[in-house]
Amino acid sequence: MSALLDQALLADSRGDSLAAFAQQMCQAPEGAAELVARPQHIQLLTSHKAKGLEWQTVVLFGLFARPDFPPPEYPCWIPSAASGQPPACLYDKFHAAQVGDGENSPAAIRALERLAAFERLLYVSVTRPKQTLILADASALITDEKLRAGSLAEILRIQENGAAGAWWKNLPVLELHASKRKKLPPPNTAPGKSASSACWPAPEWHPEMFATAQLRAKSFSRRVLPSTLAHHAAMIQPERAEPDLFAPPDYPEEQTPPTSAVDYGNWWHQVMEHTPWAAGQMAWIDHWETQWPTAPDPARARNELQRLRESPLLKKLTTPGLAFAAELPFLWAEENGERAFDGCIDFAVWDAKAARWLVVDWKTDQTKGDAGKELRERYGAQIEVYARALYALTGSPAEALIYGTRSGMLVAL
Repeated sequence: MSALLDQALLADSRGDSLAAFAQQMCQAPEGAAELVARPQHIQLLTSHKAKGLEWQTVVLFGLFARPDFPPPEYPCWIPSAASGQPPACLYDKFHAAQVGDGENSPAAIRALERLAAFERLLYVSVTRPKQTLILADASALITDEKLRAGSLAEILRIQENGAAGAWWKNLPVLELHASKRKKLPPPNTAPGKSASSACWPAPEWHPEMFATAQLRAKSFSRRVLPSTLAHHAAMIQPERAEPDLFAPPDYPEEQTPPTSAVDYGNWWHQVMEHTPWAAGQMAWIDHWETQWPTAPDPARARNELQRLRESPLLKKLTTPGLAFAAELPFLWAEENGERAFDGCIDFAVWDAKAARWLVVDWKTDQTKGDAGKELRERYGAQIEVYARALYALTGSPAEALIYGTRSGMLVAL
């Protein structure tokens, strides 16, 4: 109860409404038991538990020791290394040992998945501080090379022979070894108080220092996620679980619980992502025929995939000599440097003969009235960023289109 009251006070300090607080507790009930940081207190958390939180100063331990994963549970599914291929199933640890350790083996794929998980964990860890990040160098305590393999330090390449080893050694040291530590002068003591009960004087800060820091901070580009440019009515649930849509702007890893509409949107995007576009139209259709029964709403999926087959978009995509890229990530800063867009394009098509891009964004939303007008007003600003980014990054113009799966309509911007 004490922790819940702390969370309520914290929400009140942020100005959250009662409805917003209740929604937050429903979406993440475990948060009700989280203790709130208090002045002069130190919080000790794992990197996973620190996700979504911030502090003025963060001390990160364990860089040079490999994080442990719990032993895998069997049977377990391993995603395929090749697009359009079924996943592999490992029945038990003996089967896992028999499948080998080649480049595309389940063991290699699992190792890549763990590496990606470590990289995400490292990102979460080092982005928690608002002001100061302290990295504890405990490399001397980890003498077993097996324990170092796969550590966060190895990912950062700050080990002794790593690419960033020299950078690591040149970082300022906060505190020297006890034998080399400089003795501090005695603290200021008030009359009648002993030195042991006195406090060390706080560093002196001048208003000019804050003004300079604010000016420097404004010189950095502001990171913008293109999906935040979409305009949704208050009661309309966007039909794709865009990780950044409802999250605080600095925490793209937070997601909202899925709904049936979101499940369908995610399914559609996954099918389009794994469609073997380079293999030709018959391969696309064969892939879709195997996928529609797996949809959250198979009847709808079958109708909408048939609608796609008959749409003018498919005719565009059968032009000879096209190159396809599904879920294309990009990072692009505007010319004035104020905003940097960090996003992922649903589907990009390169026409080398015409030296042009075609950008397609899949939308499974329900619309009322003029579907084209609604989709354009809702998502136009988001999709225009994709076209502008491709033009700025490649020097070639881009045509941006929205494809509404419910109507089969191709909406030009």
